[in-house]
Amino acid sequence: MVKKEFKTPPIGLSVTHHIKTFHKDGTLCKEYPPIKNMITDAGLDHLASYYYSEVTRWMRIGTGTTATSRSITASQTGTTITATVGTFTIADVGRWIKFADGSQATVASYTSGTEVEATESQSIGSQAALVYNVEQTALTTQVEASNVYDANNGFVTATAGSIMTLEYKRTGKSTASYPSGATITEIGLSPTELSSLFSRLLLAEPIVIPAEGFMTNLHILTVVIDGTTQTLTAPITGVLEDATSRIGCRAIANYSGGRSCSEITAAGASSAPATTNSAHSWCCEPLHLSERSGSTYYVRGVVSDDASAITVTTDAGAVTEYIQNAITDSYSLGSFKKTMTISVNGGQFTDIAWRTIGILEKTNAYYDYRLLWDTDQVFAGGNSLTVTFTKSWKRL
Repeated sequence: MVKKEFKTPPIGLSVTHHIKTFHKDGTLCKEYPPIKNMITDAGLDHLASYYYSEVTRWMRIGTGTTATSRSITASQTGTTITATVGTFTIADVGRWIKFADGSQATVASYTSGTEVEATESQSIGSQAALVYNVEQTALTTQVEASNVYDANNGFVTATAGSIMTLEYKRTGKSTASYPSGATITEIGLSPTELSSLFSRLLLAEPIVIPAEGFMTNLHILTVVIDGTTQTLTAPITGVLEDATSRIGCRAIANYSGGRSCSEITAAGASSAPATTNSAHSWCCEPLHLSERSGSTYYVRGVVSDDASAITVTTDAGAVTEYIQNAITDSYSLGSFKKTMTISVNGGQFTDIAWRTIGILEKTNAYYDYRLLWDTDQVFAGGNSLTVTFTKSWKRL
């Protein structure tokens, strides 16, 4: 058996809040600077079963002061992270460290107050870093949960191309009564009113709601996908004839339909796509390596395929395409990845020229991910091919 692995960077995620407070009559009281928050481990797990448009459906606000992170100075050699002073505890296992240069690490084990082992192996010079308490699942002291939103928000394609940036925007509004005003110190986002938080923000500057006033929070979930097509030379020598092939993610502009979210209603739910905003993130959703809401995912091996959509050429009397359900592995909490496996054999494709194998939703004419050979391939009767597609995601 020949096994080859090809990788593209994980899907990257971040959340930014733009907060305003208003007087009772609706006049602006104060506008606060944009603030980024922490995506929790539970939040990353949510992406295995919710769409991007769903994970920020509820805004929850509170008055707690439990920190989301703390500052350290540290370096990393191999998997060992060393702090300049004793700062680590056993409670840091599983927490996320982001260095000033953008490097990231997850604490795998505790050695001492100045030393922990990371999951990742890398070389990082001594610099400032933040240790994030990504195990948090709720606000410390919640005072309100709201899914009331401005209807003029939704899915926005910020950029398209090989590196794609998607933005999911919602402007949430507090609806509770605050006769004497309120001081808000923490904000969370979640897919449902009672679920674990997708993200949590501890405010360095508390939000002061004036007497009988309210606050709004434009929160933006940014998703960055590297869809760069990779060129692979002879990827499966001995199983298929040697040939150059390409693997990549289809550009979001080629996707339409489904629940990916082009508009977000005032109640915070996803709506049907609008004709003026039909671009969707089919290829980017981690959920698209699963089966949900009656959707079935298929595999196609076809005679030929152009750069964007399926184009099957039929030879007289020849079978030109094969469709089957792909096998989706169960999601493992904390893995932040989903896999789907395609298996075909010579009995299914014997002596038939074909060029593509990939994953697509049965009502969609485009692949989420695929392998595309530059020349037609011929499957000999005794050979088989197994391809496992894995999507992973992380914090930016």
